[in-house]
Amino acid sequence: MLIEKKINEKITTNTVYVCSKTHQGQFDIYNHRLNYLRLRWCKKVKNILKKNYKFSNKLKINDIGCAFTPFYKELKISKLKSNYVGYDHDKDILNLACKKYPELKKKLFLTNIENCRKIRIADITIISSLLEHLKRPKKVLNYLIKKTKKCLILRVPLSNRNSVNLLKIKKREAFWIFSIFKKKEILKILKKNQFTTVVHENLDGEKGGGVIGSTKLIERCKRKIIIIEAKKINEI
Repeated sequence: MLIEKKINEKITTNTVYVCSKTHQGQFDIYNHRLNYLRLRWCKKVKNILKKNYKFSNKLKINDIGCAFTPFYKELKISKLKSNYVGYDHDKDILNLACKKYPELKKKLFLTNIENCRKIRIADITIISSLLEHLKRPKKVLNYLIKKTKKCLILRVPLSNRNSVNLLKIKKREAFWIFSIFKKKEILKILKKNQFTTVVHENLDGEKGGGVIGSTKLIERCKRKIIIIEAKKINEI
């Protein structure tokens, strides 16, 4: 995947992972979403999974880059049981999620996913709006593929070619990575690892925004946020 070479060429010491401390007001955005919004992508993914899997306490779900756990929120609203575990690098946001859902205190883990370690094997792995912000997306994707027994849900920006964008909202802020992946390359990696794929509709424009002030910058990147449902062939 040529994308990692492009990322390495652009990375500077002034490049950060987006979190509640790197962007002013970001914590408040996450808090608002947690308490008042039901995200569309979470509903979509829930419905995709319901068609193929029986939800119970035995169904292991890994939520990679879980943030304030909007997907867990969707499962709870829908009264769907699972063995849910979340991983994220932002301690403050994980604590926010635990205050809302005390039952998650032993289910959320502070993790730098790029270290590719200490992630359990699960039936289902969800990666939403994370891969595009990483310095080594191919390495992480291949690692998570190995940790997935049945289904991998990947929500990611795709286009006809790879590109790396370093974005920042204010002059004094650090840059953050927003990569766009070539659709054929992502699907090729999944196929090589014995996953069959279904590409689902574009889900741009979640109400409430992501990184504060980022919408116009990201729109210039000419991409579509796509949900890829990848099923392990020997589990179909």
